[in-house]
Amino acid sequence: MIELQRDQLHVASTLYRNYPYLHGYVASALSGEMGTVAVNDIECPTVGRISLAWANILAGDVATPAAESLLQEILPNTILVPENSGWVDAFYGKWGHRLEKWQRITCRDGSWNIEALKDFERQLPPSYSIKQVSCPAEVKGLIQMGDGLIDFPNFPTPEDFLNRGIGFLIERNGEIVSGCTSYAVGGGRFDISVRTCEEHQRRGLAQAVAARMISYCLQKGIEPCWDAPSEAGGNLGKKLGYTQAEPYTAYRVLKVREHWNSTSWM
Repeated sequence: MIELQRDQLHVASTLYRNYPYLHGYVASALSGEMGTVAVNDIECPTVGRISLAWANILAGDVATPAAESLLQEILPNTILVPENSGWVDAFYGKWGHRLEKWQRITCRDGSWNIEALKDFERQLPPSYSIKQVSCPAEVKGLIQMGDGLIDFPNFPTPEDFLNRGIGFLIERNGEIVSGCTSYAVGGGRFDISVRTCEEHQRRGLAQAVAARMISYCLQKGIEPCWDAPSEAGGNLGKKLGYTQAEPYTAYRVLKVREHWNSTSWM
């Protein structure tokens, strides 16, 4: 596979033009702002691989020899997102039961109701407040909430996030308890990620802070992309106004010992 330079990224655009999932990730990579893009041939590519944060996003004609060569390059512990069932069949043909899988939900933009988004913010309990992330300490506070809000491969430093990304947080008594960030940025799109501390869940915090982020994106002419790691995240997306929520499966190639441990009686 040939890793494309920024002035070559247009070569992969046809392969990913109608990619069904991770729309914000794909836009970020193809714009050259995040991740890497590789194809099998500069002149006439038949398969492609986007690597961004946790995901390796595969596209193209899985029936070609180039697809087989691409899969030969996959290392254990790699997380894969297939374009279609043909890629899934190829995964099982190569790794069999060494595949770990989990379901995600992807959504499309809806007809946004600005007043409904504002209502979600107004429903925030009185002891909580929303603000835009504005300093490195607040970025670090979001990072400390755990995986899923800010990824170091995407934003190497807090200052980089402040320069290129956007985030909103909810505080209570000076403690950050919920946040929503642009997990990936580029190509006129944000991939939105939201997280709430467990002890503060079921109080409308996630929908309030995500509503603030969506409103911000709409005001700035940015497409807010929603791709959730669980059914609960998909349901939140629909509540916020996203449509066409569709499940799909991502895969991780287990190391041989991991697979043995997962199936052993020991």
